[in-house]
Amino acid sequence: MKNTKGLSGVITTLIIILLVIAAIGIIWAVVNPFIKDSGEEFDTTTKCLNVGVEPTKLSCEDGICNVTVQRSAGEDEITGVKLIFYDTNEENTYINTTSENIVKSAIKTYSFIDTAFTGVSKVEVAAYFTDASGNDASCQVSGTMNA
Repeated sequence: MKNTKGLSGVITTLIIILLVIAAIGIIWAVVNPFIKDSGEEFDTTTKCLNVGVEPTKLSCEDGICNVTVQRSAGEDEITGVKLIFYDTNEENTYINTTSENIVKSAIKTYSFIDTAFTGVSKVEVAAYFTDASGNDASCQVSGTMNA
């Protein structure tokens, strides 16, 4: 009579299944935060690709600059636009943030008092959104205009 001791096939299979489930749980715990962060960034990037905000007019006289901005594309609601002004040497910049949505095809004019500069030489415009965390997520500059 043989006296063999060991685990039955059913027990061995159950142990392997439990080890695989534990490994999947550990991997998911490590990968999940990266996926979640990438998802928010992907959402903002997609919104930025679908929005177009361009400066259509820039006039600076007597220390006051008026910038006319037109939204050319995108249905998503934006939080506002950032106007990035450069002085005549293009060494100093000033960022003026507006907090209003511009609907598609709308035209808005913003005024900027030029007290900090020796003169404005150009302006760049970038839209921004408020992400799921409540932080402002800026898009890349979508338009530039020289004075």
